Amino acid sequence: MKTCKYCGKEISDELEVCPFCNAVQDDQKDKNDERAYSQMARFLKYEHIAWKAGGFVALGGCALYVCIALTFLAIGILGAASGGIRYFGSDYHIPEYYKDRILPFFVFMFFGAVYLITFLVAFLPIIIANFKMVKRVEFYQGCMETDIAVTRTRCKSVGMIVFAAIFNKAALVFIIINFVKTRTHAAEFDRIEARQKEAHAEMQSEA
Repeated sequence: MKTCKYCGKEISDELEVCPFCNAVQDDQKDKNDERAYSQMARFLKYEHIAWKAGGFVALGGCALYVCIALTFLAIGILGAASGGIRYFGSDYHIPEYYKDRILPFFVFMFFGAVYLITFLVAFLPIIIANFKMVKRVEFYQGCMETDIAVTRTRCKSVGMIVFAAIFNKAALVFIIINFVKTRTHAAEFDRIEARQKEAHAEMQSEA
């Protein structure tokens, strides 16, 4: 048996809530706080991995398509050169068979240039966003031990959900999980914030 810390009556050791005053026992509160904290940390870790993986996947895709685009350009340029592009810009008459030979290679050059620009425009924002978020998540992970309020505010951000929906669907899953859990366990995070503020106040008073 143990004694309720709020009403003083004896209750069973297994009970987490006092049946007389309905107060949650402090030891259970501590367990709930630790659970909420560890869950936030765990899903931030998974989100960090997702952003990093997304950045490398986008980088690899961009490199692949840029290589394809450069191959098209190389085929076009070398083919046109071997087909008689030297006649352009000169006063010589361009033979008809040269025109027929050159045209397909100009098509290669055109599509190569279009692909190169398109792939860079499509992939560069994704690459930049993913690797930037890797650094941001590391910052919020570092804030948890000293100022969880900063990390908590970020986890409750609707804007982050929209941002992840655009740039990384895998990270979006973990962001939504932390979004829900941060709001669901508001009482636990309030207590963690209060303890951190008390610790900061003690350090400042000692200094």
